Amino acid sequence: MSARKPDHGEQQQTSTLAAVPAMSERAWQQVVLELAGMYRWRVHHCRPAAGSGGRWSTPIQGHPGFPDLVLARSGRVLFVELKTDASSSKLTGEQTAWRDVLLAAGAEWFCWRPRHLDEVRETLAPVPVDWRPSSDVGTGGRL
Repeated sequence: MSARKPDHGEQQQTSTLAAVPAMSERAWQQVVLELAGMYRWRVHHCRPAAGSGGRWSTPIQGHPGFPDLVLARSGRVLFVELKTDASSSKLTGEQTAWRDVLLAAGAEWFCWRPRHLDEVRETLAPVPVDWRPSSDVGTGGRL
């Protein structure tokens, strides 16, 4: 399975849902984390912390620009960069470098924005959202 074309903010994709109100990256991250939890993905995210001088940063060792989320479930690992729908919300050079090296290694890498909500649900759901095999009928559609 391959990731869709990376989104640098130039392409305008719209969700089939009603227009999603503008939201911050933090609020969008919460939506994605709730969906990941609902679909039982293991999640890794490094949260920023305030340093002694009051400046916020994400302590890392290594190259900056690593994706916001790493999600794992059932033999799949997803690397996810989260951005807002704002035209100014673009990948940095460091994020682009990580995207390129991960895709070259065969990883599944995504840049998800609030307008990609349908795609996020489809990617994270254990089976397509609108389809359940007849064997699930006896369990009420629960997996």
